[in-house]
Amino acid sequence: MAKTAHLTPDSPGIFALKSTYDAALVTLIKSMPAEQRAWHATRKVWRIHWSRHSYIIAVLQQLHYDITDEVKAEIDSEVQQTPPGIWMLAGNPDVGRMQAQCPVCWNQQELAFHTAFEDVGGTTHLQFYSEVCGHIWELCLQTAFGRLLSWTEVVQIPVSAPAPPPISFHDIMEARQRRLQTFDFDAWLEQAMDDD
Repeated sequence: MAKTAHLTPDSPGIFALKSTYDAALVTLIKSMPAEQRAWHATRKVWRIHWSRHSYIIAVLQQLHYDITDEVKAEIDSEVQQTPPGIWMLAGNPDVGRMQAQCPVCWNQQELAFHTAFEDVGGTTHLQFYSEVCGHIWELCLQTAFGRLLSWTEVVQIPVSAPAPPPISFHDIMEARQRRLQTFDFDAWLEQAMDDD
């Protein structure tokens, strides 16, 4: 039996994916951040953020689905706008500090901006950290289909047992930047599929 997938526009910034069941597909969808995907049990569809459209298409192709994509057709019919610029009003890296709310612990405190970089998928990452709470996160910005999409990602601090060495925020953020700028999606997808 052929596996089929149908992508349709849903609500603003969201598309619906209705597909033949495949455990590997479910695993790969669940690997996305929870705020970018949700299962709608009544309709039996995945509701997915538009920023993940190309990822879902790549996964479906890799899993040999017959794809009907109404999302791309609608996007292509829209008037394309010049991608918005990104302006950092916080100052220079590690110089401009600001009062803001940490998206991890929700405390209002002094935060610092580390750097901005673009990963291999074209997403711009703005790295922030707080020496008060010890959290590191990224504001992720992606221009797709004439829209600016944004979300936050928490950067996990590696812990080594039994006693971790002193943590350098800069080393952690720069290691993540190097990893994202050299990420091989095809190798990762093959590895994820082999794990199942």
